[in-house]
Amino acid sequence: MVKLGKRSAALVALVASSAGPLHASGTMLLCPDRDIAVTSTSPESAVLACNYAMQAKTRIVACGLDQNRPIQIFIEDRIAHDFADCLATYDCSDDVIRVTDPVSLSDRLEEENPYRVLPVNGLFQALISHEMAHALLEQSSSGTDLAFVDHEYVAAAMELDSLDQEWREALIDAAPVSLPPKAELISAMIYEIDPRKFATNAWRYFNAETDGCERIRRIADGDFSFSKQPR
Repeated sequence: MVKLGKRSAALVALVASSAGPLHASGTMLLCPDRDIAVTSTSPESAVLACNYAMQAKTRIVACGLDQNRPIQIFIEDRIAHDFADCLATYDCSDDVIRVTDPVSLSDRLEEENPYRVLPVNGLFQALISHEMAHALLEQSSSGTDLAFVDHEYVAAAMELDSLDQEWREALIDAAPVSLPPKAELISAMIYEIDPRKFATNAWRYFNAETDGCERIRRIADGDFSFSKQPR
C-alpha cells in the first residue's frame, strides 16, 4: 500500500480488506499476460498499466516469487481508505490492485513528497511495481503469516528495482539515508516515521546482498523475518 503523506498506520495490515467499492467505471483490458487485467476509462492508461505490471511480474518472478491467481488492476481518480487516502493499494481477499490514474497523480502528492522527483509515468510504474510485489509475495507465501515489515521490504525493494537507474537514484536522493545498509534499519518503526527513507534502506540492503532475491524467497517461505531480528 502506498499512502500519500509521510505518516502511515504502520501496523495496519498491508493487505487488509478493501477500502470502499471496487466498481471502477471503464472498460476491462485483458493484458497479453492473460493472468492480469486492467479496468480504466482511459485506453492509454490501461495499456501502460498492462506493460508496467507485466514488466514488474517478470522481474519479481525472476526473484523467485510466482503468480498463481489472476490479478485485476483498477485505475481510479482517487483511492480513499479508512485511515488515509492512498496512491495505490492491494487487497489479498480478491487479488485487486487499485492505482491512481496518471492524470490525477500530481494533484494527489503533497509538496514535500519525494515522489515528486519522478515523471508521472515513472511514478505510475513505481506504484504498479510496488503493488505487484505485494500481490506476488502474498500469492507465493502459501499461507505464511507475513509480517508487515517484510511485505513492505519486498514491495519497496522491487519498486525501486523496477525503475530506470536515473529515476531510482533521483528517488533515493530525495529520501537519503546516511547510514550503511543493515537489517536494523528495516523496521516498522522507521516505516512509520518515513516510508520513503524505509524504501531507500530496503533497496540499498537488497542491492548490497550477494543475492537479494534469496532473502525475498526466504521471506515468502516463512524462513526469515525482519520483525525477528535483534535491534
